[in-house]
Amino acid sequence: MATRAVESSEEVAKMYGDFVWVKMQSAAGADFKEVQPKRGSMLIIYAPDLTRLGDYDIMDKEVDGTVDLIKQAFDKAAEKYGPKDTSWKASGDALDGKAKLVVYAFVDDKDASKKTLKNFNDRWVQWKSMDDVTAVQETDLKSELAVKFKVQSAPTVIFVDPAAPEGKQVLERKTGELSARTIKKTLERGRDQAEKNAKK
Repeated sequence: MATRAVESSEEVAKMYGDFVWVKMQSAAGADFKEVQPKRGSMLIIYAPDLTRLGDYDIMDKEVDGTVDLIKQAFDKAAEKYGPKDTSWKASGDALDGKAKLVVYAFVDDKDASKKTLKNFNDRWVQWKSMDDVTAVQETDLKSELAVKFKVQSAPTVIFVDPAAPEGKQVLERKTGELSARTIKKTLERGRDQAEKNAKK
């Protein structure tokens, strides 16, 4: 990568602290062929599961290695791998019969609930983990739904296998503020358990 491109990428790296940056001196130095750039000075962006999001040329004849070029590359990658708003349903809405998991989030207007809801929008949580999930948000801790799941405080998040027999549908329940990592890992465990339940 040319010097100006490296300097620009280092500047952009400060703006995207949740990405891991690897500097490749040459294509020949790649440990495996899949990461070798197709040409010249390229920025290659991967999702954490090593899905290749794209190869972006950051050497332009007119604006060689500028911050703008690299930011444009990230904007394009973000269309595939970026934070997204969770499509929350109200407690009275009909559930998607095709969903493998249903997530019930019982929340209030306190910071812990706000941060938990924000973390559901995290790019890593949204990346493939929410595709087959129905998310339900409830703010009334005295509602029929809250009584059913014996919710006493907010935030409480309950992960449910809707296809499991009555009494065995609740896979996990979490109370207090949830990090994006906790949400992601719990969704993965829930999906694995739901698939095992389906085979029984």
